[in-house]
Amino acid sequence: MKTKILGIKFDVCDNVSALETLISYLYSTENHLLITPNPEIVLEANNDRELSHIINKADLVIPDGIGIIWASRLNKIKLPERVAGYDLIQNLLDYVKDKNFSVYFWGGAEGVAREAARRAGGRGVKIAGTASGYFDAQKETEIAAEIVRLKPNIVLLGLGYPKQEKLAHKYKDLFPAQIIIKVFKEKLYEGKKSF
Repeated sequence: MKTKILGIKFDVCDNVSALETLISYLYSTENHLLITPNPEIVLEANNDRELSHIINKADLVIPDGIGIIWASRLNKIKLPERVAGYDLIQNLLDYVKDKNFSVYFWGGAEGVAREAARRAGGRGVKIAGTASGYFDAQKETEIAAEIVRLKPNIVLLGLGYPKQEKLAHKYKDLFPAQIIIKVFKEKLYEGKKSF
């Protein structure tokens, strides 16, 4: 079930059902795109038709912002609670640790994705690879080719909006990952701003 806020369709889910959906994606043979819009992204999407289209075509769109929850109270179909992208990713990483699922980290300043991956690896998460969020067109092609070659189950993008949404949409059908997650500049580990 979905509800619409300023033209953006949100899945009606809570933290538990969102995680269950992501786990089910891991066992699928298809690719899935998760987007976690907060109020700023929704407002940006109202001025960017491409971004709005990408979000509304995503497989799972969760309400990452209390403002989204408040706005849903004006609708007949309401969102039950905020589903923070950061917490959802932490829970997904907890699920995949010590299992045969791998994660690729792409984003942040030089060294940030590598450090986030190191810390996740210390928790038992299998790391496929990492890439910085600073790249030109040639480097983007190289990173995309590396992801195709490494075949991670999950690709985490921390590139800032709308760049990460557009990049995720561009490569969704090319990447072998079951889940591509757009993460809005959240800290994936203590002390650094990134994913």
